[in-house]
Amino acid sequence: MPYQFTQTDEFVLIEWCGEMTDEDLVALGRQMPQIATKIGYAPNVLHTFDQVTGAQIKPWSIFEHSLRQKRLRLKNPIKCAWVVHTPEVRRMGQLAQELNRNPNLTLELFDTLAAAKTWLRTATKAKKSARAVVRAPASSGAE
Repeated sequence: MPYQFTQTDEFVLIEWCGEMTDEDLVALGRQMPQIATKIGYAPNVLHTFDQVTGAQIKPWSIFEHSLRQKRLRLKNPIKCAWVVHTPEVRRMGQLAQELNRNPNLTLELFDTLAAAKTWLRTATKAKKSARAVVRAPASSGAE
């Protein structure tokens, strides 16, 4: 499999490498819900493609992936950042953005890792604040 997962406190990092194929996209689609189940929520995701040597993912496969994502019942809104450096990966990302129909998934493309991390961290902080607000009325009512 040409990617590896690293879980941080703020997001799941997916570092792609080698030749990307249609089968890799299907495998990723199977693994992400398993990760969300394991940690108890759908995490924000950061994709990097620095070590990709080629992408043989057909537009039809991206469409099928978008249909699988649309059917996902995400427990919370998530942000997905792609750091892209090649026209080939940028085109794949733009197509994925256009085909995204999951209302709880926002996908953005970035030129730099720093910009992508800033965007994801802002989202993480906002979610943590929203969770705190949700808990506050429940605890104040019980006192």
